[in-house]
Amino acid sequence: MVDNGISKEDIINHIEMCPINLAMNKLGGKWKPIILHRIQVGIVDFTILLKAIPTISKQVLQNQLKELEIDGIIERDISTENGLSVTFQLTKKGETIIPIIDMLSEWGANQMVETNLN
Repeated sequence: MVDNGISKEDIINHIEMCPINLAMNKLGGKWKPIILHRIQVGIVDFTILLKAIPTISKQVLQNQLKELEIDGIIERDISTENGLSVTFQLTKKGETIIPIIDMLSEWGANQMVETNLN
């Protein structure tokens, strides 16, 4: 028991039921918001995504895309028409995340301006 009478089990259950915890499990980390932003602006080809995020490794990009696909946030399309081409697009569920990504982008832009002014 914790001093306030709440058990450790109750705390763990509360954390697992927390909407922020769920959101961070789906979208958290360094790469997923960046990947979603790139897809949103039209960078949908795997090879170009890799070039558009120069500090990400191929394996990490593959893993993050796979997690986003499993979570129903993006869809993958494989084409063999002109050689192998893998592209990604947002699902309806993924499109609901875009306002959050836009707010993060706006906040980041404001921070850049503030940092340069100080």
